Amino acid sequence: MFHSIRTRLTFIFILFFLILESIQLISLYLFLNDAFLTQKENTMLQAFDEMNDDQLENPTVFQDIVAVLQDYEVTSNLYFCLVERDSGDVLYSTNDSIEENIALRDVNDEVYDEEPDPRIISGYNSNNWLVLYRSILTEQHCYNTVIWTCYEAELKNTVLGLSPILLLTLLLSCVVGGLLSFQFAGHIVKPIQQIDRTAQKIACQDFSTTLKIPKTKDELQRLAKNINQMSQQLEQDMTQLKAINSQLEQDIDEKSRIDRMRREFLSNVSHELKTPLSIISSYAEMLKYEGEHIDTGEYTDVILDETRQMNQMIGKLLDLSRLEHAAEHLELSPCNLSETVESLMETRRILFQQNGLSLNCSISPNLRVRADETYLSQAMDNYLGNALKYTSEGGSVTVQLKMYGPLIRFQVTNTCPPISEEEQREIWESFYKLDKSRSKDRNMSVGLGLYIVKTIVEAHDGNYGLENTEDGVSFYIDLPPLS
Repeated sequence: MFHSIRTRLTFIFILFFLILESIQLISLYLFLNDAFLTQKENTMLQAFDEMNDDQLENPTVFQDIVAVLQDYEVTSNLYFCLVERDSGDVLYSTNDSIEENIALRDVNDEVYDEEPDPRIISGYNSNNWLVLYRSILTEQHCYNTVIWTCYEAELKNTVLGLSPILLLTLLLSCVVGGLLSFQFAGHIVKPIQQIDRTAQKIACQDFSTTLKIPKTKDELQRLAKNINQMSQQLEQDMTQLKAINSQLEQDIDEKSRIDRMRREFLSNVSHELKTPLSIISSYAEMLKYEGEHIDTGEYTDVILDETRQMNQMIGKLLDLSRLEHAAEHLELSPCNLSETVESLMETRRILFQQNGLSLNCSISPNLRVRADETYLSQAMDNYLGNALKYTSEGGSVTVQLKMYGPLIRFQVTNTCPPISEEEQREIWESFYKLDKSRSKDRNMSVGLGLYIVKTIVEAHDGNYGLENTEDGVSFYIDLPPLS
């Protein structure tokens, strides 16, 4: 029931109203009698002051005084008795039972002259009466004046009359106070509820909600500002953390992929080295033990051929190691790329002819770039080597050098089966090899050619890539022209 701040505040406010009303009732109970007596005493003294003048012998004035006394009787419930001291004649009396109500004859004249404060005496109808004794001295006579009232009965009547009003006031205070407390508590709790909802969203990593800053310069305003700042900071931190986690996942995936490729590379290299070494060992043993009965020239040719292929593979590994360390320190200089490609094609044309492949060249003249000609020639030669290796039997290879928009494009297109999207992403990494069934060369392919191309082109601030065509694959290198 009291889990809500609004309910607790409402209960506190109602309790506060009840305490205030209780204090009022207790105050009335404790101080009403004294306050009532004080008020009565002041009224009695005021009435006496209006009687006490030196014109009582004047009938007209006396009638005015009687009118005043009668008014006090009605409005203030006061009783009066005015007696001439010497003769004992009663000039004015509220009623004829003065002797019975107040024992005037038993009061000495000195009491009137001493002007004592009003006193409480027991008297008529077993009630306590408040009595004031005073004397009035004029030029011709002295008068004894008695003013009294039955304060106790009047007080009881007053309390009885006030009780329903007090109870109704207490009830209305509770009802109205409860409603006002509920509304006021809702006004106080509303920003707290907004803060609670926003905090719950922040806990669920939803940072889209911004708290409305209260206009009041208090703790709630500072809390709302701090929560908004916290939400913004958490959003930035979460975004950065997600980016870092994403990058970390990519790095982990990349590391796993490179580790897998290195293991495959070691396995491939071990296998590729083991095969020629076995052949060389076998042929060397035959030469040693059967040299007189066999054709030694044929055997030595096989040994030399296997040795040459092993040397080529080891050379590629050394080139890769050297290239990875030297790519950032290339010696760039202006070069005529058209002449470089033409020279490269002249030296490689015979290889395509020997393999029965059709070679077509289209080289635009005088295309110049800033490059390290040696390394760039190696990258283009790797494209040619791949085309020679993977072109279908009797297929064709097309080499182009042309302007491609604002860039110079070197492109090698050969007829072969298309390369899948997954392989297109992997093919540029070191130690990756396509399926051996795609290649006519079954030996010594360790998957370094395209990785070397990627390293060299990136060092020249160029672009590289491949596209599947209708009957083959097209590899390209884009370089900025010499300005």
